[in-house]
Amino acid sequence: MKKLAIAVLFVFIALLACGQDVVYKNNPTLMFDHAMIGNDNFAWEVYAFDFTVGVVDEQDILLLTYIGETAIGEYVLTFPYSTDWAVGVRTKFTDDDLNVVYSAIAWSHNVGDADAVSGPFVYTPTYSPVKPGALRDSGT
Repeated sequence: MKKLAIAVLFVFIALLACGQDVVYKNNPTLMFDHAMIGNDNFAWEVYAFDFTVGVVDEQDILLLTYIGETAIGEYVLTFPYSTDWAVGVRTKFTDDDLNVVYSAIAWSHNVGDADAVSGPFVYTPTYSPVKPGALRDSGT
């Protein structure tokens, strides 16, 4: 019975680790909790990577796609092409002497980083072609 319980727990964790796709047609907004220590020297950098390809090291920003920076706990995302995107955020703190330190990157597809209620996820943009308009002859 103990082995069965462990197997069921393993399957449940594996399903959570797979994450869910957030499918959208416009620009989604990534939201995240953030802590500040009484001043405005904080910012949050947003990164992404092609989840279907993966990366060797999710903490190496040279291997990631830089999306942008925000001073609040949300960011409107725009991706360079259509694929499954894992999105990550790291805290950037600049002290009064202009020294900059960074946190590790928290990832949307990681069980420990994603919201406990909604669970891990990746973004999957869908693009619908727009019908051309204003058809006309060139006049020549």
